Amino acid sequence: MSFSFASNLDDALFYIGDTITWTVLITNRSAADAPAFLLTESGNDPSFDRFGKYAEWLEIPSICTVADGSIGYPYDNGLVCAIDSVPAKSTKSLVFVTKMRADALDIIPGGGIPNPWFDITTPVEGNYVVLDNSSNAHNPIEDVLTDSDGDGVSDFNEALVGTNPNDASSLSTRDSVIDVAILYTQVIYRRYLSFAISHNLILTI
Repeated sequence: MSFSFASNLDDALFYIGDTITWTVLITNRSAADAPAFLLTESGNDPSFDRFGKYAEWLEIPSICTVADGSIGYPYDNGLVCAIDSVPAKSTKSLVFVTKMRADALDIIPGGGIPNPWFDITTPVEGNYVVLDNSSNAHNPIEDVLTDSDGDGVSDFNEALVGTNPNDASSLSTRDSVIDVAILYTQVIYRRYLSFAISHNLILTI
C-alpha cells in the first residue's frame, strides 16, 4: 500500500482561526485486499512540537476518534483511525478539518506549524509518515495591521512582497499590482469628460 498526504495550504502565511483541510489517500495497488490496520496521529507529544499542541479537530472521519492520552500513545488530542480494509486496486480517502487555536500564536515554533504525524501501527509497526508539504513552513498570523518600521506598510504586506518589516528603507524588487475601484455618478462622469476633452486627455471608463 502507499500513502499520500496533502493540505489546502497554498501560501506561506495564513490567519489564526482559518481552517486547514488535510487529505490522506491510502492506495492498495496489489491484487489482494489489504488487511485491517490502525492509522494514528501522535497528538500532543510531550517530547516534540507536535500538531496536537496547537490545533483542534473540527471534522474527522467516522472511523476515527480523538484520543485523550489516557492510554499513553497516541497522546492527548491525537487520533486513532480504524481502517477496516482496503480492497485490491482501490484508494481510500480520509479528510480531516482542523483549526489552529487562538492562543497558539505565541507558542508555535518559529519554523511554522508542525504537520500531523501519522503512524501505521498495524500491520507495519512504527512506519511513520508525515504530510508531503512538511518541508514548507506555514506561519500563522493574528493581525495584518502592525507596522514595526513605521513606513506605512504593515509587516504582513511586507512579508508578501519580500521587504524587511523592521527597515523603513527596504524596497521591494517585485512589481506591485493595485486594484482600484472607482464609483461615480453620471453628473461626475459628464463633468470630467468635458474637462478631459478640453485638455486633450485620454479618459477610459
